[in-house]
Amino acid sequence: MHYKTVYDISVEPYDGWIWFILAGIFAILVLYSFGILTTVKPGLYPQRHWVVGFALVIAGIAALSYWDFHRLRDRLLADDCQHLDGIIQGHWEKKWVARDASGKPDRKHYEGFTVNGVSFGYYIKEAEHAGFQNGGPTQIPLPDGMPARVWYITDKHIDDGYLENRILKLQLGEFPKN
Repeated sequence: MHYKTVYDISVEPYDGWIWFILAGIFAILVLYSFGILTTVKPGLYPQRHWVVGFALVIAGIAALSYWDFHRLRDRLLADDCQHLDGIIQGHWEKKWVARDASGKPDRKHYEGFTVNGVSFGYYIKEAEHAGFQNGGPTQIPLPDGMPARVWYITDKHIDDGYLENRILKLQLGEFPKN
């Protein structure tokens, strides 16, 4: 059977550069607020400690995002991941609108499916998360009965211990002809 690769983290570019840009902007603000980039006395900026704290948070997010992407890519390239061949079953999607703290709508879209008893689920187009998210220019249809090859790792969430199967590479076959 012929399979088509629809996702492969080893050939995907890192797309989290926005975090590094934000970290750079805040680094400039930190230098400015401490008077390094200006002749104004640093004491005129009592909120500079908040700027430093926020800059460190942004830099931390940038570093974690970069590390996570490269960790997953390196695991696939080293063949240090699980692999299975099977048929997609139980595909489902859920869309809803949540409200953030200010009451602004936040649209959510979650999708999942199973291959050989292994479940996969992910938020669609969630750029902060490395791995397959079905978030390209067009959503890839994943109907029940479609042959699939999946390379993945199982990660444990730090906060709640949930085990998440993260797709590193996905190949789809053709529907069998009757």
